[in-house]
Amino acid sequence: MRMGDARWVALIGLFAIVSAACATTSASPPSQAATTARAEPSPGPVVSEGSPILSATSAVASGGADTCHADQRLETATYVVPPKLSEIPMPLSITMTEGWKGCGMSYKELGDPAGRMMVAFWNVDNVYADPCHWMGGLFDPRVGPSVDDLAKALADQALTEAGPATDVKIDGYSGKHVRLEVPPGLDTSGCDKDHIAEFRFWNGPADSVWWLGATEAPSLIGEVWILDVDGTRVVVQGAYFSDAPAANQAEIARIVESIDFNP
Repeated sequence: MRMGDARWVALIGLFAIVSAACATTSASPPSQAATTARAEPSPGPVVSEGSPILSATSAVASGGADTCHADQRLETATYVVPPKLSEIPMPLSITMTEGWKGCGMSYKELGDPAGRMMVAFWNVDNVYADPCHWMGGLFDPRVGPSVDDLAKALADQALTEAGPATDVKIDGYSGKHVRLEVPPGLDTSGCDKDHIAEFRFWNGPADSVWWLGATEAPSLIGEVWILDVDGTRVVVQGAYFSDAPAANQAEIARIVESIDFNP
């Protein structure tokens, strides 16, 4: 899988919460982004260099960590992610490694053939029953509010393959880890279309959607940590393609393990 510098949809649709908070996106649907290097670009929104989300100043938070901003290039350091840049209601700190960019939704270029990998935070509302034929709808009744409810929904989702949910703890908070994979040989040629054919996993507040271009979906791997943080279900999501080096996959796990909620 290859993802170009300026064109990528293959890991995540843009957070609609960002457009709602900052009113800086174009008139296109809020979940729309640009396509990968293997596909034609789609007409997704562009967050301009002059938008509030990009011009936010970095401030020093408690513990000496910098509060990061949306388009920031990150160094090997600990950053505070404010709630306005993620879908979760509490601040958190996270220790990133060299080469990442972005706050709340961070990505790293791996070069050919692996493309990009990412780490993001979600408040998952519901799961698409069939991510290829997503116009058929989300689970009905909707996914319940617990950690186990979401882990089961991911296991029950058509077309994707979910490994067994395993117990995890991050910053002392208990939850489940689910490895979600789109099979490499999956035929996605008939997926439902918006601007392009899409493969949709779940949705969140303000119409945010985790999706990717259908032609790019096979071989995607999502590492999903579902946590109960003082009664709030929080989802930490890592994503990469199956040809990402093992060292980079382990890098995502170490970054996630560094998270401190309410620092």
